[in-house]
Amino acid sequence: MIECLILANRYDDACLLFTKLIIPNLCSIDLEILLHKIIELCPKVENRDLFSSEILSPFVWELVDLQVKKSFALVYFDLIVAILKLYNDKAPDLCYRLLKRKDFYPWEQLTNGLSDLTKICISYDTIVNEKVFSDLNQLEDILCIISTKAEVYPTIMKTLHSIALEATLRWSNPDISWSNHVYRMGIYIVKLIDSEQINDDIYIKFINALQNRINSEDEELNKKNRSFITVRINIYLLFVYFVNFFLHLEFIKSAW
Repeated sequence: MIECLILANRYDDACLLFTKLIIPNLCSIDLEILLHKIIELCPKVENRDLFSSEILSPFVWELVDLQVKKSFALVYFDLIVAILKLYNDKAPDLCYRLLKRKDFYPWEQLTNGLSDLTKICISYDTIVNEKVFSDLNQLEDILCIISTKAEVYPTIMKTLHSIALEATLRWSNPDISWSNHVYRMGIYIVKLIDSEQINDDIYIKFINALQNRINSEDEELNKKNRSFITVRINIYLLFVYFVNFFLHLEFIKSAW
């Protein structure tokens, strides 16, 4: 019944039933079936803003603190992906609240899922939002979690490298002024670039992109992406360190 009300855009009635009948009884209903129902419903809804505020928000707030077995982790993650695909202002915050759950997700098993999640975060760069304090800034927090896990699990870093590299070079384009939330995402996207996979061709692209951005006379643009540039410089310096290190090793080998 609730699904029919949502699809008919009768959110007053749907919200009343959902908050009075479903949410108070989450511990006594089949939660896994409900989660799958919500996941299936996400791409079908017409009014995504109302769906997020009236249905998903109260639901996620309950899920965050709900005591569930770790066997629910994968369906929780699927819900995160489904919500983020709604592409509205509220989605990133809801996803972040679920993703930051401690000691819950089997990160090594989620490599492909994290790849999808990272791509979805990046695709939010098409949304124009010039607010300094925006709900879209939670995309940065999602990517922060992902980059932290990538530091612990090398397979995640290796899988996300090409995705992060492509986004970094695109966002480095001096001819395009991206919204604030994009540059904030960039700080953590850069950290997903695997230093072991950086070659001289990639390094030259980095240097050219950085040089073009530095040469830009758009002061407002340079203010917006200053942190993004700083992190990229650190990546370049790290690459130079590795190059010098390996050259030094080769020199020692040849000397022997």
